[in-house]
Order: sequence, then C-alpha cells, then structure tokens
Amino acid sequence: MKIFSLILLVGLGVEFVLIRNYNRIIGKAWARILATGFIVAFCLSVLFPALTTNLAHAVGVGRGADLIFYLTTMGVILLAGATLLKFRSLERNQVRLIREIALRDFRELIHEKGLGETQGRGSERPSDAG
Repeated sequence: MKIFSLILLVGLGVEFVLIRNYNRIIGKAWARILATGFIVAFCLSVLFPALTTNLAHAVGVGRGADLIFYLTTMGVILLAGATLLKFRSLERNQVRLIREIALRDFRELIHEKGLGETQGRGSERPSDAG
C-alpha cells in the first residue's frame, strides 16, 4: 500500500468524524485553524510548484497536480457533508419554530373565544336520557 493511500484513508476517517460531530465543532477555533491551514497550503503550492511535486513523490503520488486534485476532492466531500448537516439542522429549527407558533396561535384563539374555561371539567353537554 502506498503511503498516500494510507493518508487518504486517514483523511477520509477524519472527514467522517468531522461531519459526524458537525454541530459540536461548528465555530470552534480549531476548525478555523484547519481552514486557514488549507488556504496557506494552497497559496504555497501556487507560489512553489516544485514543493507540491516533491511532496507528491514523498507520499507516493506521481505529480503535484494529482496530489492537489486528491486533496481538493477530499475538501469538497467534507464541504458537501457539512452543508448537508447544516441544512438538516436549519430544517429541524424551522419545524420547531413553526410548531411553536402554531401552538401559540391556537392557544390565543382558544383564549379569545373563551373555550379554555371548560378544560379540565366534566362534559357539559345535556344528557341523552331524556
């Protein structure tokens, strides 16, 4: 197994953990540091292309461009997973808010109509016996 294959598997495992714990890590300082590290690494790869080629050969990839492509693909997968989880979280919050508003409006309607006064008592319908 090439070294890069091992690095790729570890990277995918880290992405899985990050996506799985997305709600707990969002806004954390280390997530910002990781993003800054990616930006710095890509700037360095543009300024010093030989550096990426040497790094690619060190980890068992043929060209520096291939290494950048693989790493970018991993980043896109992480971004897609994080975006999906963010949308799910927003959807859950929206459903919760809509339910709370609907219940509040229903309680106000009951209070305005005076229907809430009979709650908790027995039935006030006339008996059918007679």
